[in-house]
Amino acid sequence: LERKEELDKRKKKLLQVKRQVKKNTNTNNNLNSSMDEDENEFDLDILSETEAIRSHMEQLKKDEQALSEERRLLESQKAVHQKELRLCSNEDRSRFHKDLPCLQQRYLLLHMLGRGGFSEVWKALDLLQLKEVAVKVHQLNPVWNEERKQSYVKHVAREYTIHRELCHPRVVMLYDVFEIDANSFATVLEYCKGIDLDERLKRQKIIPEKDARTIIIQII
Repeated sequence: LERKEELDKRKKKLLQVKRQVKKNTNTNNNLNSSMDEDENEFDLDILSETEAIRSHMEQLKKDEQALSEERRLLESQKAVHQKELRLCSNEDRSRFHKDLPCLQQRYLLLHMLGRGGFSEVWKALDLLQLKEVAVKVHQLNPVWNEERKQSYVKHVAREYTIHRELCHPRVVMLYDVFEIDANSFATVLEYCKGIDLDERLKRQKIIPEKDARTIIIQII
């Protein structure tokens, strides 16, 4: 900012000098040739200062663009780190965090992938199939009355019944459903590697049109 202000001052001063030179030139049209030589030398000084200011302004513009890009990258990294911190905090509050149990004596929980209102998703290892899976743990709120609990269970059961019948390369597979205890049950899903759309948007802010079109086509 200080550098830009300094260049602006130099630019204003140069404009003032140019106006003064033009005024003097109009006044001294009838003077001798020696004065013309002095004016030519002065014009060279003005030209040199003009080029110096232009060069500094161009470099300043490049520096501002570089700083803007660096800030964009830092903001995206900040958003990703904030998401990771929230995930770590959610994992620490989970009842499964301390022991990382092996559910159904088959699915060994590794680490949390995400958490919603009434469920949390864990990356797990299927000890029978020897492959990575995603285990979604649905937890009923203990303060709910029995009617609300049954309504929630019925809703989720309808969802996984439909999901089990789906077979599509762009829809994750549903492998298993089982009860954990009176207030929780789990669905075992295909594990997809890589980052999700939310994290990509946090990193890039704006997705190129061709990439957005590819994502939309997969959804449709």
